[in-house]
Amino acid sequence: MLVLTVLRGERTITNPGGETEILPNDIVIVLGMPEPVARASVLFQAPPGGEGTPA
Repeated sequence: MLVLTVLRGERTITNPGGETEILPNDIVIVLGMPEPVARASVLFQAPPGGEGTPA
């Protein structure tokens, strides 16, 4: 899976490197095979019962 772009408010981060931190409310555009993308999608969901960074 490849992270192509991170949309952060009015800012677009293209081809983000490994040092790029994913923040709450970021929109992450990825490219990959369906199964790995589906497995990784849990990393981008809010924790049950609230907002914030997933554990």
